[in-house]
Amino acid sequence: MPKKLVGTVALLLAIVALMALPVAAQAETETPAPHWYRGAHRVQEHEVLPLNSSSIFRYVITSYAGEWPLTWTVSCKLKLRGTLENPVGGGAGTNEITTFLASHCSSEPEVCVTGKPELIAGKLPWRSQLLPGSPIRDAIEGIELELRCSGSPLYTVTGTLMPTVNRRIEFGEGSGELENPSEHVKGCGCGTILRAHPISLFTTNTP
Repeated sequence: MPKKLVGTVALLLAIVALMALPVAAQAETETPAPHWYRGAHRVQEHEVLPLNSSSIFRYVITSYAGEWPLTWTVSCKLKLRGTLENPVGGGAGTNEITTFLASHCSSEPEVCVTGKPELIAGKLPWRSQLLPGSPIRDAIEGIELELRCSGSPLYTVTGTLMPTVNRRIEFGEGSGELENPSEHVKGCGCGTILRAHPISLFTTNTP
């Protein structure tokens, strides 16, 4: 083989090797998908487990419609029901919230001129997927929450919330907000910690 051709082939091989380096580096640094674990054991892909919670849900809603923002904190007893699973194929763990029942609500300061505050969930079921990172989060999509005063609609907000998950579901900094741009209203589950069965037995690890 002529020396010139040998040199050309060697140069092409070097270029291909350099092009492959970023792909290999990306494969090495790519964060593994998080999964549901029961204790130290990963939940099997064929298992669909129930998710149940009886907690206090702290709902903070802010109206920006006036000259100054107005903020209310609505606290309710919450019954939450759903399922969780690790999908077949190794993808990130998922869950589905089928019941979000809030009762015995109160607000500080009083949000209702007349009647009692009520928090109504819409567009159920809400589906979510675990997100890799530190901390691991659960991206709950398609949420709709309506605040009423004894049946009379007051504010409705929609969107995605991303609480942290590790033996409990915690809504805090970085969990996001629900909103209604047309009514200049935003809401969040700020400060809420959901201790659920069997969440108390679960952690979200990345193998």
